[in-house]
Amino acid sequence: MKTHEEPLTVTDVGATQISPNCSVQDPEDAAYVIFNNNASEIFVSSARFWNIYLIPKYQKKQFGGFDASKAGNGICTRLWYGIPDASANGVNIGSNVKTEFSLLEGASASTPICASIATRINNAQLNMGKSPVGFINPALYSHPEVLNDITNGTNPGCDTIGFEAIPGRGSVIVS
Repeated sequence: MKTHEEPLTVTDVGATQISPNCSVQDPEDAAYVIFNNNASEIFVSSARFWNIYLIPKYQKKQFGGFDASKAGNGICTRLWYGIPDASANGVNIGSNVKTEFSLLEGASASTPICASIATRINNAQLNMGKSPVGFINPALYSHPEVLNDITNGTNPGCDTIGFEAIPGRGSVIVS
């Protein structure tokens, strides 16, 4: 597989959840939902290392100390691009299409939330006579204090039962 060295200019969005018996004031968990009590029908937060792109400069400070030997029997590496870049609640998100109400799960639910936040930031910039933010990833990684650090949950992948969320990484893509 060929690895691309040029930077990726997309913001990958994952999903988090509010755990049962918790409120929006409590820390979020990495999204992990088992449907119909069937372990083969699951949804997870989508956090992983993407082996098509090398780690971008703006991620190196966050992931530079990651010990890849603890993840997936060496399948994952800190040289790869870690995603998601941001997450939002992606479990039991209400949707109404043509008067039909339903609940959504996954990045299909969380991505519009992140996009609307970016749009509000750009609108605020424009209202102050400034230019839009543009590609937000470098700013997000330079200012991790603007996001919640997801430190609860797990994210199965790389032939492991899951990467445990740990403080200081901003997502559940490391163990």
